[in-house]
Amino acid sequence: MRMFTATVVAATAGSAFAGLSTTDPGLFTDIDDRFEARIRLDAGNSQTWKSAIWDDTTLLGTSGNVQNLFTNGAANPFSFSYDAVTGDASLTVAGRTVTETISLTPGSGIAGFRFFVRGEANAATTTVANLMASVDGAAAESVPGLATTLSTGFVESPNYYVDSLSVASLALTGDVTFDWLGTATQNNLKNERLKFSFKVLEGTPIPSPAGVAMLAFGGLVALRRRR
Repeated sequence: MRMFTATVVAATAGSAFAGLSTTDPGLFTDIDDRFEARIRLDAGNSQTWKSAIWDDTTLLGTSGNVQNLFTNGAANPFSFSYDAVTGDASLTVAGRTVTETISLTPGSGIAGFRFFVRGEANAATTTVANLMASVDGAAAESVPGLATTLSTGFVESPNYYVDSLSVASLALTGDVTFDWLGTATQNNLKNERLKFSFKVLEGTPIPSPAGVAMLAFGGLVALRRRR
């Protein structure tokens, strides 16, 4: 799925964090979603999964089927991590963990991440708060959260870009809260109506000016040798 511009954001454009920025530093081209970690309410009588890892439209794995895992209005701590070297991706929420092995596309690197929340108009809200993000095991820093309202059913973050071509791992922790209006409404909030989704971005590295110069020099030397 090709990247698109966020219509609603929760942070000021140009915000900088340790190893991250909402301003594209121009290190990668062809930036795109690689995979998604998803937490959903799926309330009512449903006994399907509440957390999963997706590869585009393909469901890779879940933390198992369970009925009504989340309590109305309660904050649920979660943690997510991804290691591009080993391909290990892990998502834990409400005591349930899903893990998968996902490789970046050959020739690509971790370019950053983005996330969004979805609610249900006049029925329920989704909030993700107390977010802390870390790059390559560095000290985690706070990232602005997101929340839907009863009149706003979808809110998306800006893109958070890494500031290095060699980032090998990402981690995110926080709290996700689903808040709905009564049992009757709960029974209508199945499947994807309420969710929090975190997407890892990959991109094709852009050679540095020094790297380009070396490639040009190497080509010139090869040309002279042929002559």
